[in-house]
Amino acid sequence: MLLLAVLGFLGLFYGYPLLRVLFYAVNASAIQWGRVWQVVWFTTWQAALSTLLTVGVGLPAAWLVGRFRFVGRDLLLAVSGIPFVLPTVVLGVALTALLGPNGWLSQSLAQLTSALGFVFPKQFTLMGTLGGIVFAHVFYNVGILIRLVGEYWAKLDLQLEQAAQRLGANRWQSALTIGLPLLAPSLLTASLLIFIFDFTSFGVVLLIGGPQYATLEVAIYRQALGFGNLPVAAVLSLFQLLLTGLLMALYSHLQRRWSYSLTNQRPHLRRPTNWWQWLAIVAVAIFTALWVLLPLVVLAWKALNPLGAGISLQYFQALFQNSRNSLFFVSPAQSIYFSLRNALATVLISLALGLPLTWQMAHAPRLSYWLEPLLLVPLGTSAVTLGLGYLLGFGQSPLRWLGQPWLLPIVHSLVAFPFVVRSLLPAMRMLQVRLIQAAQLLGASPSAVFLTVVLPLVGRALGVAASFAFALSLGEFGATLLITRPDTPTLPVAIYRLLSQPGALNVGQSYALSVILMLFCMVSLLLTQGWQITAE
Repeated sequence: MLLLAVLGFLGLFYGYPLLRVLFYAVNASAIQWGRVWQVVWFTTWQAALSTLLTVGVGLPAAWLVGRFRFVGRDLLLAVSGIPFVLPTVVLGVALTALLGPNGWLSQSLAQLTSALGFVFPKQFTLMGTLGGIVFAHVFYNVGILIRLVGEYWAKLDLQLEQAAQRLGANRWQSALTIGLPLLAPSLLTASLLIFIFDFTSFGVVLLIGGPQYATLEVAIYRQALGFGNLPVAAVLSLFQLLLTGLLMALYSHLQRRWSYSLTNQRPHLRRPTNWWQWLAIVAVAIFTALWVLLPLVVLAWKALNPLGAGISLQYFQALFQNSRNSLFFVSPAQSIYFSLRNALATVLISLALGLPLTWQMAHAPRLSYWLEPLLLVPLGTSAVTLGLGYLLGFGQSPLRWLGQPWLLPIVHSLVAFPFVVRSLLPAMRMLQVRLIQAAQLLGASPSAVFLTVVLPLVGRALGVAASFAFALSLGEFGATLLITRPDTPTLPVAIYRLLSQPGALNVGQSYALSVILMLFCMVSLLLTQGWQITAE
């Protein structure tokens, strides 16, 4: 019964909106197919370029953590992953603070040239350029490559390359003929995953690309809300669903094919033995730390240093002001309340769905075999497409629910649901059946068994799932931007609105809100890490 209720919920709030998108796409007319293919082509080649550069930037650090044991290795891995776990809106604002027309880099170049006796010709900026989009994608995804490829690299047996060198091959020959073919599975799967993230990029392109650049995600948003052309938005969403589905299927196939080979191998790490290895470690570590931390430090500094003359809380105090004095717009500080409220509701909904479902799946292997891949399908659906489905499905009769305060946490729970399932299911499978049977023999009812035996044993996994859901809800931007009401903005939506408005105060308020959102997400993810460490 519980299983049917969960599947019914997913069918109504996930399947039905996507069917409405499909209906609009199939019945669309007067489509400018040349423009559609142009958007698809730009989305594809910018993702390919971003992926290629991410590999180039991240591979030295992956080699470092995959070959050597040194003090700070685990810290370097943790730091490299910071951008990926933060909301894209925060990263967009951080890169604006660093690379924008009035950003830290532009101001530093102006001061440097002034000190050298000549005037900097114009403000340096990467905002509104393809270079800015690619830079943001590399910044966002480099940690994925370092972690995935580095950990795989560490498990490759060094003796194979050493044997080739004993047979007469030099270091480069052994690396190209032995090391690279062995590393290829990890490098290809990591690159494909990064390509998928770049292909489905929304917040980065919207904030940094400007009006002249549009990936599929951005084009869907602009057609739906900017031009009110829902059929065209539906056609673009259909392309996005098909292409992303193919990419996800390919990634899953490659991961199943190659992931087993080194799963149980221990890392083969060695200590640096000569000066150039130590020099490489120091250089790569400094570069990676600067690459990751500099934009975030600049963001915090810009938020706390509004006039460039010292620490001030001016931008944070201004968050309590409603500059428009409108009933339909609220002060930026109120978006904190709306985000926290939605995040807590998302946690409750996600766990209410995930707990009974994973319980059933853990005790019915055949059911789990069919359900597990089905429940991960939302991972291949972009939040923007899901938001468009809600516009089409719940914005008109017979289900006119758009604007209801309970609808947004449901959308967020669908985004978080696959992560909740993946966190809870292994813990449910590890439960010892004899403990449950013992409780039943002693007369405990099914609900009592669940509350007194199951929940305490899966408590740590429950904490991980709740922290994931909370952080994902706080940072969710794509679907929220499409369906949220003007008077109940979440933190990412409020940041985007402030950044889109002219004036130094609006930009400063977006910096302050971004710092607050960054702190919330980092605390939530630290809690997640703490639960995982405790579980281990």
